[in-house]
Amino acid sequence: MSIEDSFRKMKAAYEAVFNSDNAKTTQIKELAEKLEAANAMVNESDKQVASHMEQIKALTEELAAAKQIAMEFEKIKTDAEAIANQIKAEQTTVGKKAAEMAASVGVQPVELSPAVSHSASDEDIVEKWIEMKKTDAKAASQFYDKNRASILRKAGIR
Repeated sequence: MSIEDSFRKMKAAYEAVFNSDNAKTTQIKELAEKLEAANAMVNESDKQVASHMEQIKALTEELAAAKQIAMEFEKIKTDAEAIANQIKAEQTTVGKKAAEMAASVGVQPVELSPAVSHSASDEDIVEKWIEMKKTDAKAASQFYDKNRASILRKAGIR
């Protein structure tokens, strides 16, 4: 083998190694870019996790405040119920005292219940009568007879 043949073989071997090294260098660069992108994604994920942790902390604080308010409300409710029960007891006591006072002077105590009066206004009566006339003439006539004074008053006749 001549020097020239040896040189060609060495040159071919060098080119093969050089091409192989270039391919590996390109692969290393690609892997480095992928690694950099992955690191960027991890950093972004870390930021998002930190943000979510801050939100969780804020919500936890709000929940604790809401629980505190609920406990205070429950205490106020309990106190209000106790006051209401005390007032009811005092009202009963006042009624009993009045009965005792009446009995002490020889009068038979009588229980009076407050009259609950929800009398409708003339305008309400007229509106109801007009609605009844649309659906049931007989009932409307009976309603008119019962509430004639209010209807006429609203009409300005009386």
